[in-house]
Amino acid sequence: MPRDPIVAEVRHAREEFSARFNHDIHAIGAHIREREMKLRQEGYRIVSLEKTRKTG
Repeated sequence: MPRDPIVAEVRHAREEFSARFNHDIHAIGAHIREREMKLRQEGYRIVSLEKTRKTG
């Protein structure tokens, strides 16, 4: 099966991002929360799937 260049690029970007935090999921999560907080302070809206999901 031929290698998809888009999939390869996404996987490479994911690996680089994870490596920045020594592949520590807790550090990645903390970074994302800090980034969201900064964006909110700048006036951006952050959409949460928890609030948009229908229950029941």
